[in-house]
Parts: sequence; structure tokens; C-alpha cells
Amino acid sequence: MRDRKVERILIKKDVIINGSLKAQAFDISEGGMYIYTQAEFNSGDLLKLDFDVDGVPIKAKARVQHTQLGVGIGVKFSGLSHEESIRIKRLLERLQHVSPVEVSGKKKVLLIDNDVRSKSVYKMRLLRDDFTVFEASNYLEAVKLLQESKPDIVVLDLWQEGMDGLNILQLMQINPDLKIIPVLILSTRNVPTDVEKAMALGAKDYLLKMTTTPIKLSEKIRAISGGS
Repeated sequence: MRDRKVERILIKKDVIINGSLKAQAFDISEGGMYIYTQAEFNSGDLLKLDFDVDGVPIKAKARVQHTQLGVGIGVKFSGLSHEESIRIKRLLERLQHVSPVEVSGKKKVLLIDNDVRSKSVYKMRLLRDDFTVFEASNYLEAVKLLQESKPDIVVLDLWQEGMDGLNILQLMQINPDLKIIPVLILSTRNVPTDVEKAMALGAKDYLLKMTTTPIKLSEKIRAISGGS
């Protein structure tokens, strides 16, 4: 889905899969959407989706491109009519101009992860649970947001393409203002040495993506940060 003309936009939208399974989309683009569901699907599965855009029903076929057990599936649309494509494009254009409003008093979460799909799902859950969420996809963005947003908690993918999360933890440990910010590791890797290094550098917990649903992450953040 790298060729999409419009970037993915976070959105909360009910979706019916294959005529009966109720689910919820967490982001949408001209080319597809990411759907939160704990039902199991395989990459390549062809699905029938029913949802609406501005009250107008859309019936789309979609092929599963990405799966993450317990989190959701990324799908690519196929067979949309010209009118349906135009409706989705106009929705995206409208949503692009809606700026999120930061509400005073909300706990601030910084997500440091370059996995766009899973990050979008986790972010949507946290927004629904009344957190303010900031995102970083690389080392420079992370450092900038740590300094500017002053988050109440950081959720860090330890090993990412082009970035070693341990460097972030080391930076926070030597900076008195950042050292006090709790860090949760959210990783795809389950390696004992990784856990030991992260905990030695001050991480509060080490969570695995494959077993951490958005709800579970939200509950863990609330427990550590004290909620909003």
C-alpha cells in the first residue's frame, strides 16, 4: 500500500467483515484500511467489507496484506466503484484538515515505533481512553518530542529499522529531566538479554507485541502513569 495517494488517516469506523463479523477500522486510505479484530485471518485472504462514508453504504472487496494476531489486519481495497473511490478520497481530504486538540490535564504518551500499522492501532485505543498521544518514527523525532512534549510515559519499540531503542534509554538515563519519565518497552523480540539491558537502563516493563492488545497496553500505561 506504499503507492497510496493520500496518507492513512486515523478514524473510528464500524466495519462488517464477510456479512456477519463486527469489527472496527482504525485508519483508512484511498487504498485500504487497518481493522481491529481478534479474529484470525491469513495474508492473501479475500474479504467482503461493509461500511459507510458519510452515511452512504460502501461494499468493498479487500485482500488481507498484513496480520497481527490479537491486534488486527491491514487490507487493500479491490473492486471499488468510481463513486465509492471518490467518496473515500473526499473523506480523507476533509479529515486531513481536522487538527487534533490537546486537552489540558490529559496524560501524554509518546509512542516511538516505525511500524505504522501497529502504532496506529495502539494510538487509536489510547486516544479513545483519553490520553494525548505523540508519535516518533526515528531517533531524531524521538529526541525532539521527548524535549518538547514532556510526555508522562514513553512506549518504545526497542529494535527498529535504523534505530536502536537502547540509545533512547541511555539518553534518558543521563538527562535528569528525562530520567524521571517511565518507559514501557513494546517489542516483537523476546530475547532475555534484550530484557536485561532494557530493565538495567530503567525500563518499567517489557511487553511483547504478539501478546499485548491495545486494551492491555492502555491498562498498563494507566497503571504506571496514574491515568488521566
